[in-house]
Amino acid sequence: MKAVSEFSRLLFGRLTRAEMVRSSLSRKATAEAVERKAAYDKAYVEWNEGGMNAQLLMRRLSAANGYTSIERIFETRLVGLLAESDACVTPSTAEQCTSEHFREIRDDSRHCSFELVSLLDALASTGERPRSPTAEELATLEQACARRNADQLGP
Repeated sequence: MKAVSEFSRLLFGRLTRAEMVRSSLSRKATAEAVERKAAYDKAYVEWNEGGMNAQLLMRRLSAANGYTSIERIFETRLVGLLAESDACVTPSTAEQCTSEHFREIRDDSRHCSFELVSLLDALASTGERPRSPTAEELATLEQACARRNADQLGP
């Protein structure tokens, strides 16, 4: 489904650009970091512009009229990871984010994102008639989006 592909493109584009900015900042490549940060900011805006579409997509694919479990996981887990990532690529706060912490955020974000996009793709592939995600699918997504070392990580 085209909407799932677009959601995936926006999500992974943002994650990839965050990695690029972080790489520039860690190497103290200031000019490169400024250029990459501008590309990240553009991806950030595109992501936020599509936010409501993403939630409507989740509802449509889940055969739901209201707030869904997928949206809850998306909002409470993935959006939180993206916010942490933002702090690690913003020059004024990036120094407070260790390389190890950023790697944890990156890995957790990618793992959660992959499972979310996979679930949305599976729901989109059911044909004309939408279906609700199974309890097992939701549990898999919930587990994939849980912070693996949350007790060991700082801001």
